[in-house]
Amino acid sequence: SAPRSGGERGDAPYDEKNIRRRVYDALNVLMAMDIISKEKKEIRWRGLPSRAEAALDVARRDRDRARSDVRRKRRHLQDLLVQRFAARGR
Repeated sequence: SAPRSGGERGDAPYDEKNIRRRVYDALNVLMAMDIISKEKKEIRWRGLPSRAEAALDVARRDRDRARSDVRRKRRHLQDLLVQRFAARGR
């Protein structure tokens, strides 16, 4: 049998079903990525995924690291002050 070509009349329903299936697959991927939302036949654009969540995680880690550094430096400063005053008292 000869391979199908898109130009034959008998293939039009097959091609249309195939295109519909591919569009449906693409819409499902976009919904899974939260780029679009769909209710009944209405499709809404929600936007492209942003790096905001990742940036927030980085900012939180930086903040936590800075807080830890401040605590460590405070303890060190207190130790130095204790040593200084202990040396004076002799």
